[in-house]
Amino acid sequence: MSTNNQQTNSSGEVLVHYDVLIIGAGPAGAGAATFLAHSGITSVLMISKANGTADTPRAHVTNTATMECFRDVGIEEDMINDGRPSSNLAELRYVDTLLGEEYGRNHIFGTDRHMESYHTMSPCDHLEIPQTYAEPILLKEATTHGITARFDTEFVTLVQDAHGVTTKLRDCLTGATFSVRTKFVIGADGGQSPVMEHLGIPMNIAPAGALATNVLFKCDLSELALSRRALITHTYLAEKPGPAWGPFGVFRAVKPWKEWMAIMFSSSKGEKERPTDEMYMSRVREFIGSNCPPTELVSISHWRVRETVASAYSLGRVYCAGDAVHRHPPANGLGSNTSIQDSYNLAWKIAYILQGKAGLRLLDTYSAERQPVGVGMIKRANDAFRDHIKLRTSLGVHEPGLSPEEQVAKAKATMAELKEASERGKERRKIFREALEGVYTELNAFGIEMNHFYDSAAVWLQDETEEAVRAKDLLREHIPSTYPGSRLPHAWLSTPIPTRAHVSTHDLAGKGAFALFTGIGGDAWLPAAQAVSQRLGITINVFSIGYGQEHTDLYNVWADRRGVEDDGAVLVRPDRFVAWRSNMTLGKGSEAKLEEVLKNVLSL
Repeated sequence: MSTNNQQTNSSGEVLVHYDVLIIGAGPAGAGAATFLAHSGITSVLMISKANGTADTPRAHVTNTATMECFRDVGIEEDMINDGRPSSNLAELRYVDTLLGEEYGRNHIFGTDRHMESYHTMSPCDHLEIPQTYAEPILLKEATTHGITARFDTEFVTLVQDAHGVTTKLRDCLTGATFSVRTKFVIGADGGQSPVMEHLGIPMNIAPAGALATNVLFKCDLSELALSRRALITHTYLAEKPGPAWGPFGVFRAVKPWKEWMAIMFSSSKGEKERPTDEMYMSRVREFIGSNCPPTELVSISHWRVRETVASAYSLGRVYCAGDAVHRHPPANGLGSNTSIQDSYNLAWKIAYILQGKAGLRLLDTYSAERQPVGVGMIKRANDAFRDHIKLRTSLGVHEPGLSPEEQVAKAKATMAELKEASERGKERRKIFREALEGVYTELNAFGIEMNHFYDSAAVWLQDETEEAVRAKDLLREHIPSTYPGSRLPHAWLSTPIPTRAHVSTHDLAGKGAFALFTGIGGDAWLPAAQAVSQRLGITINVFSIGYGQEHTDLYNVWADRRGVEDDGAVLVRPDRFVAWRSNMTLGKGSEAKLEEVLKNVLSL
C-alpha cells in the first residue's frame, strides 16, 4: 500500500501520494474516512474548503440504520453521550405559537403504535444529535486512526487515467496549489458539488422549491419542558398576516431549552425581499408568542428545497456520496443518514480492492446499489414536505394565492369551523384528522429507513427460487429477511450458559469481515469457510446459532427470520447486507459453492 510520499513535478508544484482522496468533511466525507480507517485503510487525505466542522446544527436526526453503522465501528456510545435519546422528544406539535394554542400532535419514532417495529428490528435506537456534535466525533475517530484531514483546502480540477487520479487542490489561506495522486477519489463536497460539476454526470432535477432560512437563536423556553416537549414544532400564526418571506415557522430545540433553530420557508414573492436580521428575529418572537422571553441571534443561513438525484454516483475512479448526489428537504430526517450509509457501502469495497481482496469491478456495485436508494429518498422527503401543505390547508392557513387580508379571513373562518357543533364542524375536524395522519408518516417511516434492497453483482440471487417477500407498506413497515440483498435481520443472542450481555446478530457481522451464519447440523460450513478464507485471503467469521451451539437464539427470533433450515447458511457482507444463502447444508459441496459465490460477489 502506498504512503503519502511527497514529490515535486516538472512545473515545480508539490505532488503527494495517497491511496484515497476524500473531498468534503461533512457526514458523507468524515463518515467515509472513519469507515476506511476501520477497514485498515489509512493512506487517506480528507480535505474541506471550510475552516472546520459544521458551524450550524443542520442535520440532527440519526436513524437506527445509521446508528448500526456507528455501532459497527465502535462510536455508537460516543454519539449517544453527546446526543439525546429520541424518546426524550418523541412528539411533533402543530400550534399557533410556541407558547400559545395547540392544534394537534403526532408521536414519532415508533413511540406509540409502531413501537414493536422500532424496538425489535434493530439493536439500536434513533438519536437526536446535531451535526455540530456528530461531525467532530467522526473527525476525531478518523484522524486518531491515521487519516489525514486538512481544512481550508479546495478542489480545483482532476484528471483520471487507467491507474489513478491526479487532483489539483488549492490552499485557501495562501492561494498555493498542489496536486494529489491517488487510486480513488470520493466526492463528498455537498449540494453545490464542484466534483459532480467537473464530472458532468447528469442530474435528475425537479423544479427548485422554496427558499428556506435557518435562524439559530438563544431563548430560555424552559416552560415548554413540562407539558410541551417536542422534537419539532410547526407554528402557524393562523390569524395574523405574516411576511411572504416567513409566513410560518418550524422550530426545534438544539440545546433544550435554551438554544433553538427556527426555519422559515418563503413564497416566490418573498424571495424578492431582503429582510434584515432584526426582521427575522422579530418574526421569531411572534412565532414564540406573547410574553416571549429575551432572545439573542446566533446566526442566519439560507438554503433551497431541492428534489435532485444523480443519474449515476460514479465516473471512472471517482465516487460521489451524500448531498453531492442527492438533495432534498429535511423532512423524514433522511439527508445525513443516507449520506453516511452511502459512505458505509462504499468504504468496504474500496478497502477490499486496495487490499487485493476484490476486483475493481466490485466498485461498479456502489452506484448500482445506492443510486436507487437516493431516488427513493428524495421522493419520500419531498412527499413528506408536501404533506404539510395539506395540513396547513386543512387549518385554512397559508394557502397560496390569497392576499394577507383574505388569508386572515380564511383562517378565522376555518378555525371557527374546527370548533363548531355542526355538520361543517364535523367535516372540518375530519379533514384535519386525515391531514394529521398524512404527516404522521414523516417521522414514523421505519420502512423507508430500513427497506434498502440491493440488486447488483455483489449479491448472489441465482439460488433463489421465489421472489422476495416485501412489506405491503414499504414506507412504514419492514419485514426482516435474509433474501440476498437485504439487511441482515437483527436477533438478540446469548450463550448456553449466559455469562455476558446479549449480543445482536449485527454485533457478530461487520467489522470489515464476511460472516457466515449456520446452526445445528451445519458443521460442514466451518471447514469450508476456513479453506475458502485461506485461498481468497479474506476473513469469514462463522457463527452457529441454536440449542447447544456457540450462540443461542434467546427468543427464537433468529429461527423466525433466518429464512433457511437449521443446517443452512446465510453469508453476510462486511456492510451487514446478505450476499447469499443456502437453504440447507451442501455437505462436501459446501466449500466449492462458497468459493464460487464469493468470487462472484468480490469480482475476482
